[in-house]
Amino acid sequence: LLMASILRVLIVSFDIVSVITAVFLLATFAPTPFNVEPIAITFPDPPYAPLTGNLTVNSVLSGSTLVTAPRLKGPETITVSPSSSTESGLKVSMFGEQGLFYRFVGKRTENGYEMEQVGEPVECKYRTLVAVHEAGEEDFFITANVPLGLVRVEIRDGRCVQTVITDRVTESGERLYYADDFDVAEDGTVYIANSLDFPLDPEEFPGNKYYDDVLMDAFYINVLEGKQRGKIVKYSPQTNVTEVLRAGVFYPNGICLSHDESFLLYSENPYNRVMRLWLRGDRAGTVETFAVLPGLVDNVRRGSNGTYWVAVPSLNHALPILARFPRVRRLLAIMPKWTRMTAEPHTMIVRLDADGNVLQSLQDLTGRTRGVTSAVEHLGMLFMGSTFNEHFEFLEVPPLNEPPRGNIEASDKSEL
Repeated sequence: LLMASILRVLIVSFDIVSVITAVFLLATFAPTPFNVEPIAITFPDPPYAPLTGNLTVNSVLSGSTLVTAPRLKGPETITVSPSSSTESGLKVSMFGEQGLFYRFVGKRTENGYEMEQVGEPVECKYRTLVAVHEAGEEDFFITANVPLGLVRVEIRDGRCVQTVITDRVTESGERLYYADDFDVAEDGTVYIANSLDFPLDPEEFPGNKYYDDVLMDAFYINVLEGKQRGKIVKYSPQTNVTEVLRAGVFYPNGICLSHDESFLLYSENPYNRVMRLWLRGDRAGTVETFAVLPGLVDNVRRGSNGTYWVAVPSLNHALPILARFPRVRRLLAIMPKWTRMTAEPHTMIVRLDADGNVLQSLQDLTGRTRGVTSAVEHLGMLFMGSTFNEHFEFLEVPPLNEPPRGNIEASDKSEL
């Protein structure tokens, strides 16, 4: 009996050792997607902002109006039409997954503000993440397209005509497969946030599955890898030259010129922060932290009265913990997709002043508006898009001098 007990212990111990050994070998030698090798990540201190002050937990976004349409999925950002007005109606458009382009018009009614779809969706090639109207034209857009780069789009008579403006850095020839966001200066100069530099062949991904099958995988793997593969790029239409302003950026997926165009704001998504790159003055060419926020930072947009809106799709408290353990992150990188960490449902839009101070935050903890990736202000309304949702949403911009509705008391926060 004693020998049998000892044998059982040895077998169990051997099994445990075998599992530990197998996990160690997998984490060390198994091939990873994109052949990445995770490194130790040094996070800023603090790694994220606490939910205090103007970031106190609230439920303002729970009061937004959701707008759906057939096959609408994943509208990253919302584009406001140049002819949009309170008299003719607020006109907006967006590109969803599968390359589909949608238009909507909204007017104030007895039942509140309502948005209606205009016409049928138009199919374009691959995935457009961001679009702005070109030179005030209703049917012409400049777009950031994955994987085509910076692309001019004409939507007319149910057709989508796409022309590549730039798809590579002029000097090095490096392709801009991951043009994630951009902004256009008054003189036509375009500033682009190119998130990654993984080599990819778009021809390997038929149809419009490129975004779903590649970009989100690449984002997840790069976050686990920890390498700063992004670039801030400048395209000059006068010279047709595309040049790198800033390399070594950790997944920049939002970019915005300041109101006076003296500096650029860009997000470093996994670092939970917005950076400022000075374009003019004594500090031209220098970079500094503009704001540290509570979670993953996405698109940045100018707001009224010299402010800026920043989308925080999800809190990011896990990565700073995993930052010191590259082998654990390597193991996570090779695991099946169904085992991947999922985003927290807590999402928010943050309003910053010209110095990066938090003036206001609009939040939702329920997942109803999960993963908001952009906020565009126009005529007192805030239009929000999301890579993850099958709708877009809007609400009236809350006054700055009022506390947010639905504040959750400190006693309740401990349960979140």
